[in-house]
Amino acid sequence: MHPLDALRGFATSRHPDRELAPDVYLLHDSHTVTVFDKFPKAKYHFLVLPRIPFPLASEDVAGGSSETETQSESDLSASDAPSSMSSNPLPSASLTSLHALLTKVPCAKALQVLESLRQASLEVVEMIRDEMLKTEGFEWGIEVGFHAVPSMRHLHLHIISTDFVSPSLKVKKHYASFHPTLGFFLPLADVLQSLSPHRASGQGTTYSLFDLEKYLRPDGPKAWEPLLKSDLHCWRCNQPFSNMPALKVHLEEEWSRLKRAPQKPEG
Repeated sequence: MHPLDALRGFATSRHPDRELAPDVYLLHDSHTVTVFDKFPKAKYHFLVLPRIPFPLASEDVAGGSSETETQSESDLSASDAPSSMSSNPLPSASLTSLHALLTKVPCAKALQVLESLRQASLEVVEMIRDEMLKTEGFEWGIEVGFHAVPSMRHLHLHIISTDFVSPSLKVKKHYASFHPTLGFFLPLADVLQSLSPHRASGQGTTYSLFDLEKYLRPDGPKAWEPLLKSDLHCWRCNQPFSNMPALKVHLEEEWSRLKRAPQKPEG
């Protein structure tokens, strides 16, 4: 398997808790599997993946509900085999990236996937917050979102703490890709807010578009690539830096200050 397809391998696992390595697997339900990022860019960094095949729930778009949104967490975690829930799973080609998902399938189906990722992310965020309190005695910021241009060939939702203190944070594009306000990192909440089905029936692939209008063009994601070359600034205080080593020292100092004088939870 090509390294860029590693996440796809995780997503196709029928029994992730038994088949994936302990340093890979975090948790799963019938729609998603959450894994540790192999090269974390902060103290906490996880990826939530839609499973393959992705089980589409029966839709009631006109009524504003679906099985995906109403199924209990216990039901979700009880099933290891996603294919058991649907005889018409989502085509895997539509799960290669956020752009593919939003352009290859009807709006209602895309929203099912995003809602499943959101539901899974809530549990992961709570796990992170609990661990923060246990290890450091306070909570700090957590970002949940997508890269505008992904580096792996399967849709994945990043959940990352905002300390950005990690040996794996090495080059400018690493930092820029997670900077909370630069624009390359697309918060899940913003993506969901930007998508509104045009048709109550949920048919077609038309959306009410806001900031993602340009993104959904055939070559749209490429417009975000220049952001990875942006000048380096601390996301907290906006102090400029000429190189990554200097920025990393500053981020460590910011982290030390935060630990010495924890305030209200960030984010």
